[in-house]
Amino acid sequence: MKATQTYCFRFERCQDRSQLEKDWLSVQNTADGSFFLSWMWVGTWLESFAPKAWVLRAFDEDQTLCGIGLFVFNKRKRLGVVSSNVLHLHETGVADQDQIWIEYNGLLTREGLAENFYAELFAFLKGIESWDEFIVGAISAEVAATFSRSLELYCHQLWHSKSYGVALTPFTENADNYLSSLSSGLRRQINRCRRFYSEFGEVSMIRPNTLAGALDSFDQIAPLHELRWREEPTGSGFTNPLFVGFHKTLIEKAWPQGGVDLLTLRAGDRPIGYLYNFIFRGKVYFYLGAFVQEQDSKAKPGFLAHTMAIQEYIDQGLSYYDFMGGEADYKVRLANRHSQLYQMSWQRNTIGLIAERQLRKIKRRVGL
Repeated sequence: MKATQTYCFRFERCQDRSQLEKDWLSVQNTADGSFFLSWMWVGTWLESFAPKAWVLRAFDEDQTLCGIGLFVFNKRKRLGVVSSNVLHLHETGVADQDQIWIEYNGLLTREGLAENFYAELFAFLKGIESWDEFIVGAISAEVAATFSRSLELYCHQLWHSKSYGVALTPFTENADNYLSSLSSGLRRQINRCRRFYSEFGEVSMIRPNTLAGALDSFDQIAPLHELRWREEPTGSGFTNPLFVGFHKTLIEKAWPQGGVDLLTLRAGDRPIGYLYNFIFRGKVYFYLGAFVQEQDSKAKPGFLAHTMAIQEYIDQGLSYYDFMGGEADYKVRLANRHSQLYQMSWQRNTIGLIAERQLRKIKRRVGL
């Protein structure tokens, strides 16, 4: 006997932005989502890029809204000649737009949903025949496993990274100092760095006290960030007007709500580094930073900035400092927790996608 469906779903063009905001916030208030699933981020994404999005609403047996997400259809070239119809979640598939790089992606859902929710959701989604491939990133290992189990489609991993962080609550509960928890060698390096910069004046971490100041702080990051990333394949987002415009709009929306934190590390009157963080429900998300490149090996402004910021957040009673995805020495050495993030593709058995899979197998076999 077929089980009775517990949930119902509605999939339609995203047209009424004001109603969508009300619905989003109603689910957000009962969900355990990240900053990237908050209306601060999602509303900014819609305003900045005006994607031709479709909204999926999920309702429980009482017809109460319990889940919501935004999807965009796009085309992607396979093997240079074959196109596939791609379904994206909270992304557009356009590189210059997706450079804002959402992390901890997923459906925004009410806590405590029944186990069959995702099975029913993806049965509904698979019934929409206008897509060949469903791409989602960057998602946690738990979300990736849930999606794979429920979709029952061929799964291809597009990107993977460790995600590092610092659990702050133990320091708050025990009134411990974060610096003292680090290895003796790292403590010496950070203290030596502080002494080096103290020669230029008092070492301090400052924040803007106006929205105009916050926007100016963001602008100050650009030249240092561009210098750091100019030789990297991904480049700096600050050379992309869409990236810059998105974040200025985000700051305008989120800074007054306490959702954005811009920190400047100074030695006297001299700025030596910047941190651009998000704050949501007691968690801090380190999004990007930029630091002066010194010739002296004693200078490690990144380590010093993160250490000082983490201690400030401990003193404020926040729960977690998330370095997020990406491998870096400072993340490994400063973190006390780590997890995994993935960008995944779930694919139907189309001719083009099957051919691409076979080509990947051949490349692996010959070591390419």
